[in-house]
Amino acid sequence: MTIGIQDVLGVAALVGGVYAGYDLLFGVPSWKAAAARVIARVWVCVLLVTVGVDQIVFGQNAVLQVGYLLGLPLLAVQIGFILSLVVALYGWSGG
Repeated sequence: MTIGIQDVLGVAALVGGVYAGYDLLFGVPSWKAAAARVIARVWVCVLLVTVGVDQIVFGQNAVLQVGYLLGLPLLAVQIGFILSLVVALYGWSGG
């Protein structure tokens, strides 16, 4: 059994998503005062955990699967995924 780059990225995505969830639960003193940051953390957590679990358990790319099921161009789905993740990380950092 070999470990490929996709497996490493799946584990990294899962760890990042779990960290976002941990920070969401224990790092926000007031959810009302930081509503945008909470939404950004939730989005990062959902995206990364979904991608990580899908890669580790099923050996496939969740982002590409969603694009395929919806009949969207794969490049547009990948760009949209990356842009939404960057915007959510920017919102999480308070920028």
